Order: sequence, then structure tokens, then C-alpha cells
Amino acid sequence: MSAPSGRPIDPRVNEARTGIRVLLLSHHHPASGAIGAMRVNSFAHHLEGLGCDVRQVRGRTEPPGTGSGAPSSASRRRATKFIRGVLGGLIRQFVAIPDRAVRDVPQLLRDSRSLNGWAPQVIVASGPPFSVYVAAWKLAKEWSIPWIADYRDLWSLGSYYSLGRFRHLVDQCTERQLLRSCSAVVTVSAPLARDMSNTFGVPTHVVLNGADPLPESTPASTSSPSANELTIVHTGTIYPGKRDPLPLLRTLHGLSQSPLPVRVVFVGPPDVSVQRAVADLQLEDRVTIMGSVPRSESLAIQAQADVLLLLMWNHPGEEGVYTGKLFDYLAAGRPILMIGYPDGVAADLIRSRSAGFVAPTVEDVSAAIAHWRAEKERTGRVAPLASDVLQGLTRADSARNLLAVIDHVAGH
Repeated sequence: MSAPSGRPIDPRVNEARTGIRVLLLSHHHPASGAIGAMRVNSFAHHLEGLGCDVRQVRGRTEPPGTGSGAPSSASRRRATKFIRGVLGGLIRQFVAIPDRAVRDVPQLLRDSRSLNGWAPQVIVASGPPFSVYVAAWKLAKEWSIPWIADYRDLWSLGSYYSLGRFRHLVDQCTERQLLRSCSAVVTVSAPLARDMSNTFGVPTHVVLNGADPLPESTPASTSSPSANELTIVHTGTIYPGKRDPLPLLRTLHGLSQSPLPVRVVFVGPPDVSVQRAVADLQLEDRVTIMGSVPRSESLAIQAQADVLLLLMWNHPGEEGVYTGKLFDYLAAGRPILMIGYPDGVAADLIRSRSAGFVAPTVEDVSAAIAHWRAEKERTGRVAPLASDVLQGLTRADSARNLLAVIDHVAGH
């Protein structure tokens, strides 16, 4: 990491930082299970452990599904669906700038101003949604303090940006204006930091998502995968055509199921394209679609798998994308089958940690599965990852790196 002047930032924690007051702004409620919520909550927890005085303010204060009001009737649901279908795109395109969470900015401002006399020295705003940057900009100007923009994903530079050319121009101008007022940017990988620095000219630093080691009570310590099959598990959301399991399903279709059958388990929101592919390839007896489960159960399922499936887009736009899921998979200690772009940071991390196989083609997928099948047939199991696979990649490590940036912009 480097400071705006080019002077290196000291990543070591020292006593001079004790008590620095940090306001964390974000959108997601912890109960949502969103990676954004986990990242910010982790920052709060570990920064406090490093001696900071931390407060969190969120735009969405209620957990998902706790809103008041009676259930809507069928007619009201149909009307709502129609309105969303017709007007939702227009609102998103022309009204919700930077995004729909802009409605939460007044609440973020009110709650940040109502902290019983507590006054921050630094603001850290974590997006997306990027409306939190608007609140950070306003508060930093009002209080004459620095603010840091935390990019979990990129905004106008993001490879998944989909709002069209005109809106892209608006967003890039808005982003540039907001970043003129911030003291530093942090993001989740070196390629993304490079792109931010080159495009906007702001000092940009890398703070990985990281993961916490699994607690001893996780069922992984007492349970093992079935000895009768090779189990490959994917947790999370499918993005058809991009982060897509079709190469694996096609490989599975061509595999003999003897002597060791292969089973693929999808845990997360059911995806129509996966269900259709399973039916078309007649894989109903080899694929299990579980649906969504609580995060604690998802982590347990990961820890009990033979192999964990990481789906990435096989495109250069994925160069700087790790995904929070990769760090969770490393914490689970199970080998990873990554299908996607072979020259990005995720692939590099898997290879450098000897954490599995990177398989951009059906042939590569087939070879990886053959390796693990042979290993399990020979030894009765697929060996876990090395015990030190998370070294330097924990959420505590990430918080220390963030604290180095906070300390610098606060002038300590």
C-alpha cells in the first residue's frame, strides 16, 4: 500500500492508534447474510479489538422480512408485479441515482448525527449500494473529517455493469465527483485497486474480504463426506451465462457412475437454468438442489463436502474478482474446483495455496474430477487443505490492513 505522496503506509498496529473514532456506514442489516454486512461487521469487531472506538450506522435498519403490515392480497401482488415490471426499469435507469438505496441517505444522515455527542475522526463507507458514499461525503464535509470509500465491487468500472451507455456516463461523473472529496479508497484486489487509481487518480489500497477460521463446533470436526460417492458442493447464487455450472453438468453427464459415483449439490436460491440443464441431461439422480439455508448450515455443508465448486465468469473482466465465497471455501478446508477465468486473482490464489484445480474447460473439469475420484477410491477420502491455508487471509488480517489506511488518513 502507498500513501498519496508515495510514502509507504506502515501496516503494523501501534499504541498511537488506540481510541481512534471510526464511523462505519453501510446498507445491509447483519441478519441479511449479505457479504457486505459480514465485511462491515467484521471490520467493526476487529477494529474494536485493535483499540478503535467504532460505531456502525446502516441504511436498512430492519432484518429482511420484518417489515410491518398485513400480507397483500393476490390482486395487490399482481398489481405490484405489474408496476415493478413497467416502472422498475425506468426508476432504476433515470431516478435512482446512484441506486435505489438513495432513499436511505436521509436516515443515514439522521442516525449519524444522533450518536449522543460521539464524534468520529474518520468515516469508512462501504458500497455497494453506493448511495452510502453520498452520506459519507455530506457528513465528512459537515464535520471536516476524512472519509474512506470501501469498494466491495466496482461501480462504473464494474464488469457486471448493465445500465446502458447514458446512465454509465451519469454514474461515472457522479462517482468522480464523490471521490474528489474522499481521502482514500480501499477495494478487494490489486487489479481493482489499479483500475480505480488509474481512472480516478485516488490513492487506492487493497483490503481483502478474508474469512474467519471455522469454529470448533462446526460439524466438519465430527462428520465426513459419504465414503460411497464423491460430493461436489456449490453454495450461493448462480449467474447463468457467466458464473455457470454447465461445464460441470456436461462433464457429469459423460461420466460413468462406477466404481465411485459423483454427486453435485447446489445450496442457494434455485436457478431455472440449472433445473432445466439437469432435466435435459437426465442428471436428476446425480444432482441435488437444496435451496437456501441459514449461513451456519451452509458453512457446515461446505466443511463436509469432498470438493467445493467455485463458479467464475471466464472473461478478463473477472481478473480482479475473488468473491467472498472463495475465502469461506478456504476456511472450510476443502479442495476447490474453480470453473472460470484462469488468469485472475481467484485462480492465482487457489494455485498459490495448493487449494484445488482451476478448470476453464470441460476437459479440465473432467481431469480434476478424475484426480479426486482416484484419490478417494485409493484412500477413502479427499485430503483436506493445509492447516495454514488461511495464513494472512483472515478477517483480522484485513482489519489490520484497513486500520493502516485509517491511521494514515487520520494523520496519526
